[in-house]
Amino acid sequence: MATQTSSRRNGLLRLVSPDAQVDVRVEGIRRPGQSTDDLSMATRAALHLPVDRPIIATGHQAALHHGGIVAKVMAAHAMAARHEAADVFVLIDTVPDAVFQARRPRNTPKGWEVQRVSLAKDSPEPLCRRGPAALQDAAQEGIDLPKDVPAREQAVALLRWQWSHWSLQPALCQASALLHTPGGRHVLGLLANDPQTASRLLGEAIRASGVSDVRIPAGGDDPELPLWAISTAESGKGKRCIARASDLDRADVVLQPRAVLTTLLMRHFVCDLFVHGTGGARYDRITEHWARTWLDCSLDPVALVTADVRLDADALTAARAAQQQAQLQLRRVLHDGDVQQSGGPSPDKARLLAQIDTLPKGSAARSRAFAEMHAALQDGVETRLAPAREHLEAMQRDVDVLSARDWPLVWLPRARATTLRGLIDAAC
Repeated sequence: MATQTSSRRNGLLRLVSPDAQVDVRVEGIRRPGQSTDDLSMATRAALHLPVDRPIIATGHQAALHHGGIVAKVMAAHAMAARHEAADVFVLIDTVPDAVFQARRPRNTPKGWEVQRVSLAKDSPEPLCRRGPAALQDAAQEGIDLPKDVPAREQAVALLRWQWSHWSLQPALCQASALLHTPGGRHVLGLLANDPQTASRLLGEAIRASGVSDVRIPAGGDDPELPLWAISTAESGKGKRCIARASDLDRADVVLQPRAVLTTLLMRHFVCDLFVHGTGGARYDRITEHWARTWLDCSLDPVALVTADVRLDADALTAARAAQQQAQLQLRRVLHDGDVQQSGGPSPDKARLLAQIDTLPKGSAARSRAFAEMHAALQDGVETRLAPAREHLEAMQRDVDVLSARDWPLVWLPRARATTLRGLIDAAC
């Protein structure tokens, strides 16, 4: 498949499909080394992952994934095949995000619109603690989700279903299991031994990273740690909050790793290369700084892989042009009164302007004529304004739908995934 390839800049490689439907960005691809550290091997074994070859990992919350996320899974698969490694997906099941809700683009006679699909009923607890989700639209969408099993198993089935469309079969592990591994227990012990230093150095790492939208942990005698504390007490069962040092010894909470600790555990004990998207790569600067200053170690490397997969690039170009015309049309309604006129002033406005032009500049008569012209043009404008605004809103909806990059890839034309796979294989 022919591609247009930009030159590498700062390790960044960009591949664009000839039809402009897919844009892939890759950075930091390298041959993974293979860890032989005993604690890493024991951690992998505890997660039922291979210990006899390198591991290339990526991960995300469960959902119907858009092309940018699928690109990471495809990249891990491609690199694993090339380097005789195993590809692994860490399911972030420690957050209460919606799993079974999705949006689908629909082209109707009135233009593009968004259809909301609920495969199953979500609940507000972290995925790892949810009971079975009541199935809703899954069957009519052709998705076979199991009944009467924990929601996490249903989420895994959803992941497997969509990956099967692209012949992807990564091994799976759960973020919620990481603290129960030898590596996880080792890090928990370090946190318990000196929580003040761990928390302070994490705060310094956040400040040094330049990432401004990450909470700096509170310090003091009982500092905040990069953990979630989920209550198991009847009075507040399921309530989740940022853990403090005092929560490490409590019997009525379950501890789960937050993002920075999840990637630290993955990169320190589980994988030999981690594939991030743009957001994860940005935030992982914090993890790397914290690991250097707190653990005095360098984490295994990361690659950045992401993609913009477009619904229809040609239709988007046409929709943007139509939106501009609708804006001009609305402006004509407001300031000219003739919505049908395609260029220049309408005949009525041209006549009034010609009359004004005969009057002396700066005269009271000219000012009155100018005001009278605008009053005349406003006659009946409200009647014409409503349809012009509705038309502009419809054109804006078309642009919004066609420019969105987060549509589930499995619901886009099959050619998009084929093109994405080709670009990823070429880059990795």
